Amino acid sequence: MLTGIVYGYLSTTVPVQPEQLEIRTGLTSYIYDADGNIIMELTGSQNINRIPITYDQMPLYLEQAFIAIEDERFYNHIGIDTRRILSSVYSIVKNRGRIMQGGSTITQQVVKHVTGKWDQSIERKVQEWYNAILLERKYDKKRILTLYANVINEGNGCYGVQAAANYYFDKDVSELSLAECAVLAAIPNAPSTYNPATEKGREEVQFRMKLVLDKMLELGFIDKKEYDSALNEKLEYKFVRKTAIEKPTTYFVDHVLNEVINDLIEQKNITRSIAESMVYNNGYKIYTTMDPFIQSAMDTIFMDPSYFPVKDENGNTINKEAEKYGEIPQAGMVIIDPYTGYVKAMYGGNGEKTISRAYNRATQAKRQPGSSFKPIAVYAPAMDLKLIQPATVIDDVPVYLDEKNPDTIYPTNYVKNQYRGLTSIRYGIKVSTNVVSARVWKEILGYENCLAYLKKVGIDREGEIFHDTVSVSLGGLRTGVSPMEMAAAYTPFVNSGIYSPPTTYTRVVDIDGNVILDNRPEYTVAYSEETAFLMRSVLREVVTPKNSPFGGQWAGGGTAASYICIKNGAIDVAGKTGTTSDDLDKWFVGFTPYYTAAVWYGYDNKIRPIKLTNAEYNQAMIIWNAVMNLIHQDLPDAKFPEPPANIVTRDVCIFSGKIATENCKNDPRGNCVKTEYFVRGTEPSYEDVCDVHVKAKVCTASKDIWGRYLLANPYCDPSTVVEKVFILRDVPWIPSNPNEPIVEDMYYELPAGEYCTHHKPPVTGDGAAINIPPVGNNPNPPSETSQTPPIAEHTPEDEDNVDIGEGIQIDKPPLADRNEEETTPEQEPITSGEVA
Repeated sequence: MLTGIVYGYLSTTVPVQPEQLEIRTGLTSYIYDADGNIIMELTGSQNINRIPITYDQMPLYLEQAFIAIEDERFYNHIGIDTRRILSSVYSIVKNRGRIMQGGSTITQQVVKHVTGKWDQSIERKVQEWYNAILLERKYDKKRILTLYANVINEGNGCYGVQAAANYYFDKDVSELSLAECAVLAAIPNAPSTYNPATEKGREEVQFRMKLVLDKMLELGFIDKKEYDSALNEKLEYKFVRKTAIEKPTTYFVDHVLNEVINDLIEQKNITRSIAESMVYNNGYKIYTTMDPFIQSAMDTIFMDPSYFPVKDENGNTINKEAEKYGEIPQAGMVIIDPYTGYVKAMYGGNGEKTISRAYNRATQAKRQPGSSFKPIAVYAPAMDLKLIQPATVIDDVPVYLDEKNPDTIYPTNYVKNQYRGLTSIRYGIKVSTNVVSARVWKEILGYENCLAYLKKVGIDREGEIFHDTVSVSLGGLRTGVSPMEMAAAYTPFVNSGIYSPPTTYTRVVDIDGNVILDNRPEYTVAYSEETAFLMRSVLREVVTPKNSPFGGQWAGGGTAASYICIKNGAIDVAGKTGTTSDDLDKWFVGFTPYYTAAVWYGYDNKIRPIKLTNAEYNQAMIIWNAVMNLIHQDLPDAKFPEPPANIVTRDVCIFSGKIATENCKNDPRGNCVKTEYFVRGTEPSYEDVCDVHVKAKVCTASKDIWGRYLLANPYCDPSTVVEKVFILRDVPWIPSNPNEPIVEDMYYELPAGEYCTHHKPPVTGDGAAINIPPVGNNPNPPSETSQTPPIAEHTPEDEDNVDIGEGIQIDKPPLADRNEEETTPEQEPITSGEVA
């Protein structure tokens, strides 16, 4: 049985690969931009605290010290020490399968370091023994000892003896004294315990140093005189970092290095420290996707303090809370080629970057995306499944979608207690209505579809989004997203529905010309070509100023209309704003026919959340617009592609999504007929006409508590009776009391069942008044003794009029023009303007 278990362990052992032992010395690696220019030279001794040495550079004292304390039979065993193994096995049996003491040779420790497998299990130990034997068969003792000296952890971020010699003693390893060699041999057993940088650690390392010297004396490596001299030597610790970096790496280079190192770890099955050493010392050529012109333009804007205001024009502090807690505004931006997924530029903070591997807000900051998440979490998935179209109408009224608090209105719109009523998907996106997004997510799309489509654009939220997680429809996530993730997620809207994962490097080539990492992206289909077109169309509304045919609240442009305009409108642009609760985060994610880009703006919130003030409210859009105008200034004028063949148009009413009638043109707020796009097969038939707009006769002498004229009754003075167009929703919105939120379009809603109370019925001969009975399904109130015909009486010869009861008469106008030619709606030129 034991033999079978051991055989099973051995059969699953992955032998140490040559790449895992590939630690070269001092070969410069180069990083190239997309044009083939060198943008960074990486020299191991300058850029990482691991400096590989050769066997000849290692002092004899250091070699003997390691052998004495770690593996005294090193030159005699085959990779494993049978005596130590027997001792270890006895310990395992005694402690019921738990490994309580080590039995690792230097060779075994090399295996641990290069594979990164440190777990204390019998299986791992057997596999380690096997790999150690294989290693000894392939390499001589000097090579193995040199590997050990280069990979061991010497504490304080030092890997390998050269880095440790530099840091602790400010010496080359070849210059170390016997005592100093004994210190370096002492530390790896427990770097945090034997840490010379602390007072307690110096006491501990002094004790273990003596153990090393004792063992060296016992084995005859040194004599008594050398022993005494080393014990009496006063050690002088310097703690010097040998990092001669004159210029910090850029945010782009930082990210590329991290990506390459991670890919080496995954593909070569090596530890992070080994991967880092390979990148900095092996003479690699790393080819990136960075466009130097685009990166320079972004650098210019991010290093301009005017884009990160802290004082107003009068010298007053803009954000006093930020000043109190010592924070400055920050931002992160990423620009991607949507057709390849290649990242062209990124910047990760406010102002000039002064240190390498600084916190990169373009890739590392996981912030709540707010409404910029709606297109990818709600609208695009629902359109792709043909559950909605841009003309689909959702009632923007107070709703109760929080299952944990069913009596509380949730969600509210950004402007509290503002509800627009019947709202098309197109307009809901344009003005970023929370209720519309939440209702589509909860009542139409569902969380499973949301999850599936987010994965298609590189955002995996499995285990975070559930059926009651309505907040995701508003961009409320447990774990936020980075600007890079958001920029990449919008690429399908430009590239016909195809998703391209963000890519910062294309390949890594070794010194011999071999491609060791091929990073060309694999493209996947996220949405149909038609969905991509529809999303481009609706997201253009966000940046298009004052194109609504309506007055009042309906007249303004989209939420970014005043701030986003590329090349004076000569290049098309679309996108979405995002704002989180309490104004902690501001986003703009958008695209042109050339590039997709995302900007986040806010504070790091190191101590407490800091709200953005009104003066900072639009900075994400301002930065986005500034950078994108710089990089587009010399590009040819460009428009988004024409509609795909499977897109058709219809003239519809924006409050019903159905074929428009004359009543739709006569809405009190203005003409509400719009030429809208549909995926073929989802368009309304020409018989499916608007049933929201109706005509009815009202009396101007009587109003309800909301100020609406009441329906005329049979006794109203003809001079006070007028005919008006109203809206008739499926479920009338009637607040239960005047303190409830008002829905804007309720003022245009038909006051069904409410009749004029000013004009009374005539009095009979005996003085009794004729009562108007309650209105039920009876088309018109009866007049009993008075045979006065009802004002809204239907006449047989009027075939275009239809009475729907309750004294309400609907005019049925001729259908809208049924021209089959499918034309593209005219688009107004994009100019800057004020947000209504």
